[in-house]
Amino acid sequence: MTLRSFVDSHGHEWRVWATSANVIAEPMSVRLRDGWLTFDSQRERRRLSPIPESWSIASATLLESYCTCAEHVAERARVPAVDVD
Repeated sequence: MTLRSFVDSHGHEWRVWATSANVIAEPMSVRLRDGWLTFDSQRERRRLSPIPESWSIASATLLESYCTCAEHVAERARVPAVDVD
């Protein structure tokens, strides 16, 4: 798996990687079935589909452009840990 990092023009650090869907476990829209780029920062997560060709060697400027076009992903609710006695 290729993992890239870049800092955008606002000084936010992002990590980006290609994600593939497990269609059997997670029904996905047709648009996402071939995968997407996941953009992750301390503040938010985004996804872009389809995956642009040669994204893994793209400049930081081009990665930021992809990130800007990507859709925001709603945060999943975190389930608090339960103590088991």
